[in-house]
Amino acid sequence: LGNLCALNDFDLTTQPCQRYESLAASTAFRGPTNGFSEWPAYLPWLYYRKDDMAGIVQNEALTTTYSFAKDASSGGGGEQSQLRLVLARYSVDGDFLGYKDLEDELQLCKDRPRSMLDFLRFGTSHEVRCRFDVSSLLQAAPTVLY
Repeated sequence: LGNLCALNDFDLTTQPCQRYESLAASTAFRGPTNGFSEWPAYLPWLYYRKDDMAGIVQNEALTTTYSFAKDASSGGGGEQSQLRLVLARYSVDGDFLGYKDLEDELQLCKDRPRSMLDFLRFGTSHEVRCRFDVSSLLQAAPTVLY
């Protein structure tokens, strides 16, 4: 729902954003989350009040910082240069298969293993061009949706 709202440019006149706001306002999703009273529990934080900006920017509840340095550590809490993305996995018929750290699941072109995860490095851009046989996708392992 959060992604659909983002695709609609967070426009509150669109149905996904209206539904998100309705859920966020319900008592079942009242925060605080990660120390922020405006962040709805179990939902992505899509909106905040402008008068809360200073408090949000200065809040130290989220301790991870990112660096443009290539050698920044990837340990917990310190300075990092790699983004960690976690995928929610589903079968084609909608069964939840669990969470998994992103590795190469979203890459169709796997011919350059060392550069496949470059897009996860903070502050970089990444472009991939390749050719592959579409029929090989149909013969691959069972389809998993993310």
